Amino acid sequence: MMIKQAGFFRELEHGDPSGPSIHMSLGNLAGEVNEIVDYLSDAPILAATGTTVKDILGERGAIIGIINIQTDGEWAWPSDLAYYVEKYRVGIPDELGKRIAHLHSPPRLSVEELTALADTFFESMIEYNSQE
Repeated sequence: MMIKQAGFFRELEHGDPSGPSIHMSLGNLAGEVNEIVDYLSDAPILAATGTTVKDILGERGAIIGIINIQTDGEWAWPSDLAYYVEKYRVGIPDELGKRIAHLHSPPRLSVEELTALADTFFESMIEYNSQE
């Protein structure tokens, strides 16, 4: 199963070079901000990095926090997506927005489920990078 991705904007250090532009996503949020932010923030961590990230849209480049990859079992996103959604109303894919509106909170995933998802996620990243 392929994990869908959201929030890996091309301008971010941890972004996808062929991903969407964060600048084109500004103010495009559809849905209830607090519900979306809570869902994105509360989802299980798929991978922890220990790397700090800065706000690329702010004038001072304030530190947002440590970047992690989070998942709900179907989608994966960097943890700073919740920050950008809350502060800048950055849009998310419609399909993910509908999922959040339907579920309201992310599913809890077992260690076994997270391990299988991590394997799938990183295998797809390796395949993608080897095609470049």
